[in-house]
Amino acid sequence: MSRTQMGGWAQARYQRHMENYHQHHAKEVLEVLDRVVRKEEIQYIVFAGDQVVIPLLEKQLSPFLAAKVIDVVRLDIRAPEREVLEKTLAAIDRSRRQRRFRKGRAPDRRLPLGRPGGVGVPDVLARLAKGQVEECS
Repeated sequence: MSRTQMGGWAQARYQRHMENYHQHHAKEVLEVLDRVVRKEEIQYIVFAGDQVVIPLLEKQLSPFLAAKVIDVVRLDIRAPEREVLEKTLAAIDRSRRQRRFRKGRAPDRRLPLGRPGGVGVPDVLARLAKGQVEECS
């Protein structure tokens, strides 16, 4: 056999081995993440990684963890800690702003009975000017 034939077969086998290794590693990472999120009662998850690892993680993500993911940030593995922190905080800030915006736009059907309520930006702004705004949770 020539080297190219042997190399082609060996390369394909090596590639399958590496793909299995990456999938196994992603599964282990998500199992640990699940335990930590549950134990520490973590509300938000921001995934940071490169174009290879993020799809592997997303494919194996449980519904519990998927509900907590607020953003995916593309970062190189050699990114400095400060860059990781800045991008993570920016993602959390964006998520909070989006939730506040949706909260202001969505009608709240859980208003206490017999209490005046407002739905929509114009109505809320008018009531805010009159000092009649209260947030229901």
